[in-house]
Amino acid sequence: MAAQKNSFVLQDALLGINAHINRDLPIVLHKVLTEDQIWPDAHLMLHRRRDHERINDVLTDLVDLVQDELTHHYARLFKVIDFVMGRKDESFSAYFLSNCRTNVWYNTEILLDASDDEELMFHKERIDQEACTVAKQIADSRTFRLINKLAPLTRRLGWF
Repeated sequence: MAAQKNSFVLQDALLGINAHINRDLPIVLHKVLTEDQIWPDAHLMLHRRRDHERINDVLTDLVDLVQDELTHHYARLFKVIDFVMGRKDESFSAYFLSNCRTNVWYNTEILLDASDDEELMFHKERIDQEACTVAKQIADSRTFRLINKLAPLTRRLGWF
């Protein structure tokens, strides 16, 4: 979508975030925790989960910086939208990230608990499908669909 310039910068950002958090992160965490032989040690898993949750605070602190970078490089109207929304968009982002990353940990534990390679592949495919479903919802969102014809113009003008 981004290469074709038929979408909004916000859509592209959300699609990238979705792919990273909902699809890639559980797979990578599964690999790391397996290689580090953390599973099924409950004490070590709790320690790693706390680390995972602390990252939520780091990501929340970066929301304004990311908005500023998107505004500066791609979408000048983000600044207006951010001003109008006050701190609501940061609160929503923190809530959204926390919930998505809780789901990441849930999916990671399901992958770690798979009894064999067949079950592991089943869950990896399920995770992939769930991320794909979210991506389709972002790409075909009613809000974006209503104004989609404006996307090439808004990109050319650097609005949003």
